[in-house]
Amino acid sequence: MRRSIAALVVTALVMAGCSMAPKVSTPAAVPASKGTVRLLILGGPGYDQQLITGFKNNQPGITVEPVELPEGDYQAIMDKLKSGEVKVDAIVAPANPFLFAQGIAAPLDDFINSNKLDLAPYDTAIEFGKYQGKTYGLPVSTSPMAVVYNKDVFEKLSIPAPKAGWTWDDFASAAKKLQPEFVGKDMAGTAIAPWGLMDILLTAGKGPTDPDLSAFEATLTRFQKYYVTDKLLSLNAIAENDGGYFQKLAQGKVGMLLGYWSYSFAHDKPAVNWGVAPLPGSGKTPAIATLAMIAAKAEHPDTAAAFVKFATGADGAQTVARMPGAPVPGFIDKNAEHVWLANAGLPQDTDFLSKLQYIAPTEYPEALATSVIKQLDAVLSKGKAPADAVRDFKQEREKIMAQK
Repeated sequence: MRRSIAALVVTALVMAGCSMAPKVSTPAAVPASKGTVRLLILGGPGYDQQLITGFKNNQPGITVEPVELPEGDYQAIMDKLKSGEVKVDAIVAPANPFLFAQGIAAPLDDFINSNKLDLAPYDTAIEFGKYQGKTYGLPVSTSPMAVVYNKDVFEKLSIPAPKAGWTWDDFASAAKKLQPEFVGKDMAGTAIAPWGLMDILLTAGKGPTDPDLSAFEATLTRFQKYYVTDKLLSLNAIAENDGGYFQKLAQGKVGMLLGYWSYSFAHDKPAVNWGVAPLPGSGKTPAIATLAMIAAKAEHPDTAAAFVKFATGADGAQTVARMPGAPVPGFIDKNAEHVWLANAGLPQDTDFLSKLQYIAPTEYPEALATSVIKQLDAVLSKGKAPADAVRDFKQEREKIMAQK
């Protein structure tokens, strides 16, 4: 197992440090239709131009000024956002309680109530924007952990299509049948994209701070068998990031892929027909979300409110859905009904999407995240027994939690 997997996971999770949320300004109740909005967009290929263009068409009286972050380490940049040195009105970023806890994003509860916004369409995804009983962000898009597979090869080999309720035994059976079809450089019958390793390992419980240790051991045991004994899995061998894995699947070089759902390849004329299904096993589906927020130090809270209302509503959802490399929009207004969007092949299975399991990033302190990946590496690369790995993780966890 290459070190880049551990580095990737820990880098992502170290940003989630939290403290008590300070008091911040409350955005205006009624969004403006004229003025200027300084917009900071973190992550998401294509988000910038598509969302800005869509918002300009929706609100031609508001000028959008994109904000570029200065050079510096993560904490230094966050300090500049918190102090208002970097002037921002609205923010679009992956859900991160650090933005809430450190007073970078403003609570939206008064804004939601005053505008009588209906939060029901977001279903469980609304939890991504909550912190200590308040709502700080509304979902623009969601990316559930899923299994994406090559339908052409599944049909050729008469492998049953994955569906809700399938088991890990079903998964292993499919992986064994796929393996002979994908022999060669940069190919894999079955692969796990590295970004989601933490959530695959800890889909039960509340993450590393309160894990289901029995489930953790079962997953380690399963991975040890699939990766070491049966050699059914590829981990970080054919691509350095999740996007690379999806591109390999689109090129016909991967038969089945576990990872955070992204259908950027769906807009690039993939060489294969593909399908998507929830993770096998418990039926719980970890997910991440991109949120729209109003900056706590916003100098133009009215125009920021107008942007949030657009980006998280039906018009914004359609804008995001149509852009190249789009993620899964949170919802879209269709026939006057808010429904989860099932674009580009995602099954219109509201049961699947409503079961998104929210594992808050605050549950992943750096030391615990490091411990989880360290134990996984020891099991897969050094022959450590899963039971011993869980025991060592439990001991490390108790020490770390005692220091909090």
